This record gives sequence, structure tokens and C-alpha cells, in this order.
Amino acid sequence: MSPNIGTVLVTGGAGFLGAQVVEAFASDTSCQQVVATYRQHKPTQISHHGVAYHVCDFSSRDAIAKLLKEADPDIIVHTIFPGAFAPRDIQYRVNYESTKHLLELALHHSKIRVFIYASTAEAVGLHSGFNTRPETEEEAVLCTLESGPNWYARTKGAADALVLASNHRERVSTGDYSGFLLTTCLRFPGIYGPKDKMITGNFYRLVNSPATRIQLGPNEAKHDWVFVDSAARAHVLAAKALIEGPRRDESMAVDGEAFFITDGKPTRLWDFTRLIWAEAGDRHWAGQGKVRRIIIPWWFIWLCVTLTGWVLTIVTMGLKQPQFSWRTFDYMRKGCWFSIEKARKRLGYEPVCDTEEGVRRAVEWFREYEHEKGYSKIQTTKY
Repeated sequence: MSPNIGTVLVTGGAGFLGAQVVEAFASDTSCQQVVATYRQHKPTQISHHGVAYHVCDFSSRDAIAKLLKEADPDIIVHTIFPGAFAPRDIQYRVNYESTKHLLELALHHSKIRVFIYASTAEAVGLHSGFNTRPETEEEAVLCTLESGPNWYARTKGAADALVLASNHRERVSTGDYSGFLLTTCLRFPGIYGPKDKMITGNFYRLVNSPATRIQLGPNEAKHDWVFVDSAARAHVLAAKALIEGPRRDESMAVDGEAFFITDGKPTRLWDFTRLIWAEAGDRHWAGQGKVRRIIIPWWFIWLCVTLTGWVLTIVTMGLKQPQFSWRTFDYMRKGCWFSIEKARKRLGYEPVCDTEEGVRRAVEWFREYEHEKGYSKIQTTKY
């Protein structure tokens, strides 16, 4: 019998992942109420029937405290992040400080029992031999505020560690849950799917353009991906596992643990992009003929990135830094491959579908979206 998981608060509930998490909880009969937040009210804001929405500035501890008092949740699912290329101060304030405040307030709340953090594979430091086999949670080394390829990885890694360290099994009072909090981190690689403007959307917009023939690097590294429905489902599974309380068998523990959540089978970066292009009808990749690719080697990319950095530093007298650095490309170059056996065993997680089917569903959504808007990007793109 599925446990009653009560009221769930989803932060960032209007974002790409957050909105799907809200929908997953709202459609589950064991969930009594879903409360979601967004940063500011917009007439076109994503919303779901029956879900209570609150505007909350998570840079303010007082605003978070007010939200928790009004929402009075049993479970918090924290999905907010500012984007991988946001400035350093915003990364620190949103990824790390807001998570710290939310954890501290949740720990002393009389009703909150569970805290689930939407982390990222980029929070795990890359190392040599990273792509020769799937990495496990026990082997993973998190980035810290002092180490990591960029401030997104550093702040997400530091927040991930903070969430796990905030796990408190001992209940101080039988009257409420103050001082008691069960936490877990779900670590996702690239999340794609319908409404995804970052991965699916950016590659979809290149369909039938010369760019689909360009390849950065030799396409050797394996990359894990996760369909957004699978990512959302993992949050529901984690909530149900945690709300039951700590498990006696430590080999099946969920609280204080992290889990990699993926499609279960890695796909090389450029194989993944070509799945999107082929499904969308790209004239290069939808056919059976051999495509003449333009392969740009990593050494040339390194040279261009280095020169761009020097020029920008000189021109701006060091006031601006390039959005991309060589370290930015490490994730692409080295790849990411993670084992989901722990999630399968302890959460009962299975991907909703494989990557090929996930791409098909994502492209179908974009095609329907264009039709509703009365235009077709694919048909009008010209060389």
C-alpha cells in the first residue's frame, strides 16, 4: 500500500524540471496537496489545476520562513537553480545560500519530515578514467566551493553535500518533527524532453542548417541523459521511500543518500544530437546516406577559447570574463556515465522510457508547439 505523503512543496515549480515534478506529485493519489513556488508572477506562468502557487524570493530567509508557515508542508522538493551560466554571485546565492536557509528552517519546522534536492551530475568532479565504466555514488567526489570547473558545479556540489549532512534521524519530540529531517539528493545528467529550451530546444533549432554537420571533438566519450518524466518520477519514489522513515537495513537506506538518475544507457553526445535531428526530419541525418561531417579537434577549440579569454580580458581590463572557458568543455570532452543500480534497488526506479523514445516524444512536442504557433522552423530554415 502506498504511503500518504501529505503536502508537498516544490520550489521552482514553474521551471522545466519543477513543473514536471509538480505534475508528477499532483497526479499521484498518495499526495494530499501540492504547493509550488515561482520567482515572480507572470500572466503566462506555467500552472496546474489544483496546485497552490506562491511567489517567493529565495534569496531572503524571511521570505522562505513566511512561505513555510503558509504552505505548512510535510515534504520539500527543492529544484531551484539559476542556470549553469549565471554569474558567480547568483550561483552562490541561489544554489548554496538559499538551500542552506531552507534546510535550517525545515529542520526546525514542526511538520516537515522530508527534504529532496534536485542535484546534478556536474556537482561530481570529473577525473581520469571517468568514462571507462559507469561511476557509482560511493566513488563520486563532490565539487566544493573551493574546487570545481565552474561556479555552477562548485555551488551545486557544496549544496549537495550540505543536504546530505543535514540528515537527522533522531526525533526529539513525539509531538512534532522539530529537529528531525530525512534528506536525499537526486543527481541528474542532461535533462531533456517536451518544453526543454536548453538541450532539446537548442538542438532542434539547428535542424536543416549547416551546423548539424559540425562536430566538436571525436565523439568518443559516453554521456548519460535523462528524460524529464523519468526525473520527475524519481522525486515521487524518493518521497514515498523517505516518508516511511529510516530503514533498518542500512544497505537499503534512502535518507542521507544520493542517487544517480539517468535513462540507464549512455549515448555519445553527437549520437544524441543526431537522434534529435533525424527525428525532426533534418535533411542530413534523416536519410540513409553518409553525411560529410566537419570535425573540429579539441586542440583548436582550446586555442580559440584561450585567445578569446585573453582578448576579452585586455579589452575590458579584466572586468568581464568569457562565458565559456576550456573547463566548460571538459564535461563534453570527458563525458559522464553513471550507474543507476542503487536507485533501482533502493527507490524502485526505472526509466519511463529509453532515450530514443524520449527524444521522439520531445521532438513531437516541439513540432506540435510550432504548429500551434502557426509556423514551422524546419520548413523555413534555408542555407
